[in-house]
Amino acid sequence: MDAIELFEQAEVAWDAENYDEAIKKFDQCLCANPSPTVAMKAFVNIGVMIHTKYRFGFRKGESVSDEEARWVIRAGICGQKAVEIYNNQISNTQYAGELHELFVQAKQIHQFGTTYCLTKRDAYGQLDFRDLVTLSKINLSPINSIADEENRQLESMRGKDKSSQQTSSEKEIANSKVNANTEQNISEDSMFYLYKNNQQFGPYQESAVIDWIRNGQCSPSDLAIRGDMTDWQPLGMIFPMPVTTSGNLEKEFNLFEVSAEELEVLFSQIRQSDNYTAQHLLRQYEQKLQIMERQVFSLKNQFPNTDEVEFMESFFYVKYSGLKMEQNNWAEALHYLDRAINIIDTPNVRIVRASVYLKLNQKEQALQDLHHIITNPVEDEGLYYEARQMKDALEN
Repeated sequence: MDAIELFEQAEVAWDAENYDEAIKKFDQCLCANPSPTVAMKAFVNIGVMIHTKYRFGFRKGESVSDEEARWVIRAGICGQKAVEIYNNQISNTQYAGELHELFVQAKQIHQFGTTYCLTKRDAYGQLDFRDLVTLSKINLSPINSIADEENRQLESMRGKDKSSQQTSSEKEIANSKVNANTEQNISEDSMFYLYKNNQQFGPYQESAVIDWIRNGQCSPSDLAIRGDMTDWQPLGMIFPMPVTTSGNLEKEFNLFEVSAEELEVLFSQIRQSDNYTAQHLLRQYEQKLQIMERQVFSLKNQFPNTDEVEFMESFFYVKYSGLKMEQNNWAEALHYLDRAINIIDTPNVRIVRASVYLKLNQKEQALQDLHHIITNPVEDEGLYYEARQMKDALEN
């Protein structure tokens, strides 16, 4: 049976609200070598059906069981796969316009899967971070079309190092927990958790979080969640940055390009300088990134879901990861590269992430990124051969 027939059978099962059968048929369709357009639709449909079956859109992430949380992750992977297909095989074809709305939906499913249910209520009703190791051990019926990526994520969950070193600002935030919560009878729904450097901190009162944003201990791109929220969001979206832009997106994008070029030149100078000069330039680089960050999140509130702002946000995350690499903070560099790829997936960022995976001794994840670059069209031949050489070296 060919992919189209399986796709049609899946749609029949979907219409009958037989979600398990529909997921199975869409999965079989994806394993039958479908065209890129059919594959993208099938991945999005699996994600939508998972959300429909478990009614995630009508529930708080903290209320779902660990098994349901695994299904959220699976839906997110399907969204990720659909985004990759669009970026690599459809965006430059005649079908790009027709499938752009589906592309936006796929991105939403992917982002939902990465942030929706990081926390849950414990036996005492307190909000706590989910145990990723426990999640990774739950056995579910297979979805063969996402098995490789799911296994990669499960391995990452099992290998989480919870003893990673905190920065001084993170220690101060962590140590502020008692002081921030001294008042009695504070509603749990009004309390915030923060996610920095692959660790969760909290809960904290809103006033404390706002103070940390103002004094620079927290940045607009740091993720946060409040008790009455369903998913994690950047602080810059929860507490919108003051509008410091002209309100003209074209003009702001031109200014951004100038800032981006300045960052590129400055980073090149850092790489060529002695240690003392490099540290001085690195501080300038960080200051310029902080200015860019405020511009990006101000524009993100003014012009949500626009291609220009998404490009700017992704670029910022890539450059911020570069700062973290210069500081030898590889775990946080990986965090920002993941966020960049969630917005715009490019082979250039993938190969950087592969090198970071190697710094963290995560060889399999590095091979996954290199394989992705090699098996998808790459305009830059030099990048293609670099990925081939890295992959060959790892496998020999």
